[in-house]
Amino acid sequence: MLLFRAASTAKVVTSQQQHISNQLINNGQGLSKMSSNSWKRLVAAILGLVVPAVAQSDNAVKRFDTVAIRVVPPDAPNPPRSVDFSPIYPGGRFMDSHIPLLFMIGFAYDVHTGEDVLGLPKWAENTAYSISAKAGDDYSAASPEDNVAQLRLMMRTMLSDRFHLQIESETRDHKGLMLEVGAAGLKIGEVSAPIPPAKAGYVFSNASKNGAGSITGSTATMAGLAVSLTNSLGQPVVDRTGLKGYYDLNLRWPGDDQENAAGFGSPVFVAGALQMLRDKLGLRITPTTLPVKTWKVTHVEPPTEN
Repeated sequence: MLLFRAASTAKVVTSQQQHISNQLINNGQGLSKMSSNSWKRLVAAILGLVVPAVAQSDNAVKRFDTVAIRVVPPDAPNPPRSVDFSPIYPGGRFMDSHIPLLFMIGFAYDVHTGEDVLGLPKWAENTAYSISAKAGDDYSAASPEDNVAQLRLMMRTMLSDRFHLQIESETRDHKGLMLEVGAAGLKIGEVSAPIPPAKAGYVFSNASKNGAGSITGSTATMAGLAVSLTNSLGQPVVDRTGLKGYYDLNLRWPGDDQENAAGFGSPVFVAGALQMLRDKLGLRITPTTLPVKTWKVTHVEPPTEN
């Protein structure tokens, strides 16, 4: 979904969580350019709230003032996406001309990979929508993070109202990965921290059909790298480096000259990414077991009329 690339995804999550997202999120790539399996990996669940009840401390349900949704024709071309694309806008607005329902759920419930959203019918997996949702004139947000948080709540309400979405969550032990400093030590130096109001940079992951790829970022954190790796490796990745600094990342590797490697999550892509992490950064990936929220859709319908 999107190019929300991995970086976009990161843009959708809070700066502390960062993508994560997008592609998440986008993907460092536009979701719209990814294969079905690739962008499902991009939307994956690690934290959860149970639907449909969404309560604020004041018990007020957050709602958009206006919502327009239309089905995108199946033969419509995917729109071009910039690497920093995000459907999140200031002032309580969520707008995207080509977004699957899975991506809307992914944003609303802060899910980072679509493989942890179960029970969607085929029509919901294969249909894209154009959506323009806007808060009312009385809307206010204290910060960009607050804007995202409120938009998530409004998206949950919209999904319940318009798609009659009912969804449940449960936590299961899931195979995952730990990002750690290797035995030889870190091989990359820190850079200066961003000067407020600037924040940590996004980590972008890109993949081609032959398994070639890249991981890039400016003033990025290890937490942000773990989020991007969650998207691109197809498994939850948790940061266990203990590093709190900022880093410039520029990892690139070739593929196998075959146009049949599936990009994100493929053996060729994963092997290249792990080698670059080890050789260039001094980091290693270790298998582990993590508690991961899974989401089960118990009911959903095509959206009601505008």
